[in-house]
Formats: sequence, structure tokens, C-alpha cells
Amino acid sequence: MKCVFKVGLSAVLFTAFLFTSACGNDSGKGPSVSPSSSAKPSSVMSGDSKAVTAPPSAVQNNGPRLSEVLSKSKGIKNYYYEYYFRTRENFNTYKMWIKDTKMKLDSDGMIIFIDYAKNEAYTTWSNDMSKATKAGLPNLNNESNPFSMVTAVIGEPNLDKYKFIRKEDVDGKKCLVFSSDTISPKWTFYVWEDKGIILKGTVHSSSDDSVSTTIEFKKFEIGKVTDDMVTLPKNTQITTLN
Repeated sequence: MKCVFKVGLSAVLFTAFLFTSACGNDSGKGPSVSPSSSAKPSSVMSGDSKAVTAPPSAVQNNGPRLSEVLSKSKGIKNYYYEYYFRTRENFNTYKMWIKDTKMKLDSDGMIIFIDYAKNEAYTTWSNDMSKATKAGLPNLNNESNPFSMVTAVIGEPNLDKYKFIRKEDVDGKKCLVFSSDTISPKWTFYVWEDKGIILKGTVHSSSDDSVSTTIEFKKFEIGKVTDDMVTLPKNTQITTLN
């Protein structure tokens, strides 16, 4: 099975976001973003995604089904998390705020504000928000978000081929751990038991079963994002890229 890895959504997103807007490239190629002037609020932003409504498969065990646990996240549209991506060679991180159709992404002080309802997106810097650049609206992919990552990397038909193996605390939250010995590459998913949100995913090496890649959604908070956190300040000077 093909597995999609992120070298870091933030770096790819910001580069593609600015470059495609400035140059008029709307090919949508690349693993993290496809610019679109008519993009709508995506399931990447909430629990209302295909991943959380997956039908049960014929493969069962005595523990909870992965699809049923993920369904608990449906309807969550206000949240904050910090994304961490680690491989043996790379490390990337960014912060994400979501409230309904608005989003803010912060990567080392470079910030994107997105309002899907208004089809608007702006880039600015945390140390100087007096100026911002308006550019094309990005369409985020699903591999690096806490709701649809599982479906994105293993495919919806394989959800319930992953068996519950244990309970484990992740970032102070009680998680159900799911894994599969029959699907390659071997992923292990740590799902917040109460909320059905993916807090961690690991990929294991085929040679020695050691962890080769780790994706984490840390410091996850629900319902604490306010409008001012995801809205560009009113007095910001806007430059539009054509």
C-alpha cells in the first residue's frame, strides 16, 4: 500500500500558497496543498469527515471498532492543537487554531489566516501584523490532521482491520491504541477515547519493527478558540498578489 508522509505541512503549505498565488500556477500538484479560488470549508477542518462515518468491515475483534471510536469526533469545529512530525532525519512543527470556517496556522512566526466562508486567505508574521499578503485560497489535504489522517493513510475500507490492542495515556489524555499486523506499512494509531480524535500515529520499520515516523497532535483543546484568534487584525495593511 502506498503511504503518504509529510515532511511538514507548514513548510509545503506556505511555499505553495505564496508561489502559486504569485505565479498563477493552479495545477494543485504537491502533497499538502492545492490552491483554489473557490475552495469551501473542508472536512480537514472538522470532525464532519468521511473518516468518522466509515461503515464497519467484516474484520472484528472483541474490542472497540476503530470506525466507531472515530465517529465520536463528528461535529467538533472549534479546537487548537500543536502538530509534530518526526522521522529519523526530519522534524517539523506548527500550531493550528480552528473555529467553524476560520483557521489560523502558525509556523515559526509565519502565519496564515483563512476564512473559507469568505474565500479569503492572508499571510503575515507574528512579530509584525501591520502588513499581510492576500493570496489564493489553499485546499488542505487530510494526511496531517487529527480527524481524517487514518483514512488518508490507510484507506477507509481498512479502518476496522485495525484491532484494539491496549489503552495508553497520550499527552495526558486516555487513548485507545489500534494496530494491524496484516497491512503494510504498519501504522499504530492512538485515539482519544472520549472524543474520537487521533492524537498520535506511528509507522514501524518493516525490518526491525522500530518506529520510523511519528505524527502527534499535542496540547489539544476543544471549544476555546475565539474569533479574534482566527481573524486578521482590522488595521492590517493588505497587499494583493495577482
